[in-house]
Amino acid sequence: NIISDNMIKRLSEIFFNYNIVPGTDWDGNYDNTVFLEWINYCKKWAKEEDREAVILHTIGNGLSYAKRNEKGLIAEFIMAELNKADNEEMRKGYRLGVYNQRGATWIDPEGKPEFALAEKYNKIAEEAESLGYANYAETLRMIADTYINEAKRNIKEYKQEKEEEEEI
Repeated sequence: NIISDNMIKRLSEIFFNYNIVPGTDWDGNYDNTVFLEWINYCKKWAKEEDREAVILHTIGNGLSYAKRNEKGLIAEFIMAELNKADNEEMRKGYRLGVYNQRGATWIDPEGKPEFALAEKYNKIAEEAESLGYANYAETLRMIADTYINEAKRNIKEYKQEKEEEEEI
């Protein structure tokens, strides 16, 4: 049951670039049984191959693409997986995935877009925590904090640039 180097490369490309939650059908509906089978298989394989951190991080990044409901929450079975105490690396990957999906942005010298995103993620965190997903909620708060820090940094840099221009 040996996999060729080419197959390993192709599978790695698929795995590291996935953005559809495993268990999703063609209509966008989830099958949590398929998802859980997949995630359990990946975790088992990762542990056997001593690749847990990188695999969990990659899974979390992919899960950041999960569709959201009107309250901004992802499916409960995905929240439950991200909420598990032993899935810290998965939550790290999720945070990074959410943050990176924003892409390139124009810097607002007042930080308004970042403050708005922080408010959005803090609100989603409250919803998640009210459902009992404290670890996942903390991850959402960390995303919000990242945006707050980015806004503050943008404001500070803008003020410094203005002060330097006035000195010239």
